[in-house]
Amino acid sequence: MSEKTGIPPCMLVAMTRRRALMSAATAAGALGLAACVDLPGEFGSVERVDIAPQTFSLDDEGLEALATVGGIAYLKLEEGDQSVELAIVRAGEDELLAFNHLCPHANLGIAPVDGTPDGFEGVWLADERAIQCGWHKSAFKEDGTYVDDLSPETTGIANIAVYDITFDRDTNTGTVAF
Repeated sequence: MSEKTGIPPCMLVAMTRRRALMSAATAAGALGLAACVDLPGEFGSVERVDIAPQTFSLDDEGLEALATVGGIAYLKLEEGDQSVELAIVRAGEDELLAFNHLCPHANLGIAPVDGTPDGFEGVWLADERAIQCGWHKSAFKEDGTYVDDLSPETTGIANIAVYDITFDRDTNTGTVAF
């Protein structure tokens, strides 16, 4: 028995080996994950796409949430072999905002899509004019800057990409420029 711990020496050796093995496995797992996950640019960053401005209708299937102020909807725009996934927010009667769909904290989707668990959808915080990811509560102002005081579960996150968007209420269409 060890005088300090009261644990038999053979158990101390086994515990030390287990700790070393777990540390090595954790490090190897992190390296393996980094090697097989194709994140855009550095973790938490988004590469800009070279896509011409695209117009969409708020009447399109899947964009029903944009009928009301505060609604958030997922929109994927494509041109050739490039695409961008957006979280579109109805920030006001005559105002839409376009954020990158992937939160830079953990690259999880902000806008609800098929399979998003209840309670994990992004939220528009109207008073703060910020979008908040439903997964870990990271929040971003309308200009994309991370808001630490609105993000209780995360700190020091990169800003989120935002895109220029116009809204024509007469035709109920939005146009995103990249």
